[in-house]
Amino acid sequence: MHVKKFKNQIGKASVIASFILLVGCSSQTIESQIVGRWSMTKVLQHDNDVTAEHNPEGERWIEFRADKTFLSGGAPFGENTGSWSLKEGGKILFLDSSVENDDSEWDLHIMGDEMQWTGIGDPGKEAFTLIHSRM
Repeated sequence: MHVKKFKNQIGKASVIASFILLVGCSSQTIESQIVGRWSMTKVLQHDNDVTAEHNPEGERWIEFRADKTFLSGGAPFGENTGSWSLKEGGKILFLDSSVENDDSEWDLHIMGDEMQWTGIGDPGKEAFTLIHSRM
């Protein structure tokens, strides 16, 4: 009888420990998820693939740093720097570019090692969705 009760308690403890581990691992903040270097893999304009025009060499990238700065590079646009922030609980990415008139806001979705941005706030930018993969 005591052995059965002991096994039952061990089983319950394992379930609780697994739940705690799962919750702990999934509670990573959006800010910590975005930090790192990302490669631009696809550019969509009105759902049409325009990657060849906006990333012709397949070398565009962006690095988000923990100090809330970013650095990006690659043809045809070259290097850019600035700061980044998240709004609305991490749903909106704001890029404050050091390039004149190049600030932008994006609807942000991160799914593991893939990040997707869709432009907001400007009709020209709203047409674009950028897809990045963690490098």
